[in-house]
Amino acid sequence: MIPDRIERRMRPTRLGMIGLGVTVGDHPKEVEYFVVGEEIAKVYGDTPTRLPVRFPWPEPEQVLHSVGYVLRKGRSVVGRCDGRQFIEIRAEGKDLVRPCQLPADDDYAQCPLKCRPSARLSVVVAKTPLGIWEVRVGGAQRIADLLGQLRLYRAAVGPLTQFPFEIERVEVQEQYFKAGGEVAWRKGYPIRVRSPYTVEEVAAIQEARGLPVALPPAPHEENILDEEEPNGEPTREPDRAMDGGDTSPSAPQRTGESGAPVAREAPIPGRDGEARDVASDVARRGSEDPEPPAAPLKLPREAKSAAPTDAPVDVSMCYKYAAECGVGADLYERYFEAHHGVRTSDAPDALVAREAAEFRAVLGSESGRLTHKSILIRRLNEALKKGARR
Repeated sequence: MIPDRIERRMRPTRLGMIGLGVTVGDHPKEVEYFVVGEEIAKVYGDTPTRLPVRFPWPEPEQVLHSVGYVLRKGRSVVGRCDGRQFIEIRAEGKDLVRPCQLPADDDYAQCPLKCRPSARLSVVVAKTPLGIWEVRVGGAQRIADLLGQLRLYRAAVGPLTQFPFEIERVEVQEQYFKAGGEVAWRKGYPIRVRSPYTVEEVAAIQEARGLPVALPPAPHEENILDEEEPNGEPTREPDRAMDGGDTSPSAPQRTGESGAPVAREAPIPGRDGEARDVASDVARRGSEDPEPPAAPLKLPREAKSAAPTDAPVDVSMCYKYAAECGVGADLYERYFEAHHGVRTSDAPDALVAREAAEFRAVLGSESGRLTHKSILIRRLNEALKKGARR
């Protein structure tokens, strides 16, 4: 048995950081693309605005982790706060703990100590070595928006480890407060999490699982004035990291995130057993946009139009296609007999050709394969229920 205090210190294999900005002179400046290292650049280019990813853990709070407030002095972290307790990190000895200085009844108040909101988003990038890439995200509203997106997908499709996603930079107009308190606008490039699945595909998958498509509660307010910088980070600190920022004279004077290693690394967010399911099909996904979902299958009943050639299709091909969709031989046999009312060994060529045509229509995309698997399972369940009622 592994002692808890050792297991809590477990960390994932972190390959590196994905930046949101570059340094211009002594100041950080946000850019509209992801700042990536050589391993990602050789697959997706030097300035990608979209990256296909898998999430290494099932829950949003594990994927978007190390959420809190950070106080920096130069490149060093001198304080951390979770909204309840502020921990002053002292190099010479024991840390000092005191209450958070933010008012409990004001979600939009600025910290009097100049602590800045910070979080890390962990992803596994397709076609790169297996391991974790981290994106350091700043800004209370940007962190809240990311959490909302992840919770939406968790509610709609289940554990986040089960499906591929994308992260992308999106240009928006953001509001912020100047140093004097007046409101101004500027361009920003927050991170968005996208799903390659349509609502219909999600509904089909959930229906096959016997689960409804659920959505999280709506936020209390919209279009709130946000005090954050273009990337949710400050614009002032000259030795801050390349997380982005605004160097205009009207930008607020604040201290924020640095790209240098922090004083203390966060442990692995969560110890759920599903954390090991990180990228079962990462190698199959490329840098291109996800394939469009397969069109609804409206197939003819004649074998000659279902098969690409006049030659009869052997039923063994259907087993092969089913395996590519993630359906094992035993399950496929049960589905075929229950849904079509005939054993695979006795099926006429026309029926086998129709089955093969259905598979061929979806094998070109991963989302199509997953959706067709859910369709087969749903058909099997429906056939079994009809049989039980008889």
